[in-house]
Amino acid sequence: MTHGADRAEGPVREAHGWWEQRHLGRQTMDPLAVTISRGVVRGHGRDIIAPFTLDGTIDQRGAVAIVKRYAAGHAVHYVGMYDGEGVLSGHWHLTGGEGRWLIAIRGADDADVDIDAIEAIEPGPRD
Repeated sequence: MTHGADRAEGPVREAHGWWEQRHLGRQTMDPLAVTISRGVVRGHGRDIIAPFTLDGTIDQRGAVAIVKRYAAGHAVHYVGMYDGEGVLSGHWHLTGGEGRWLIAIRGADDADVDIDAIEAIEPGPRD
């Protein structure tokens, strides 16, 4: 049996997310579902690359470290911050690429996240 420290036990929440990469622009992660509980982040979704899973942590300061694993086998490292109100954001990296990312989780009261405000966040600088 898996213990609470080993897996997220909170409710699965629908989420909205995106990542950016030079030459590809902003790409959505849709569908996306995330669970955050006891400092553990778990999730799954799909983007233009393939289906993926999320496995990571959030510390007491809100620092986020997530590994996104694609069904095809490669992994992307997401690091950033959690704002305490349902938004995780930061930078991702893997060999040969990097960019910004954002995941907004539907609130515990099931209120909708302001998707328009999230979409309005300006893309990062392009080289």
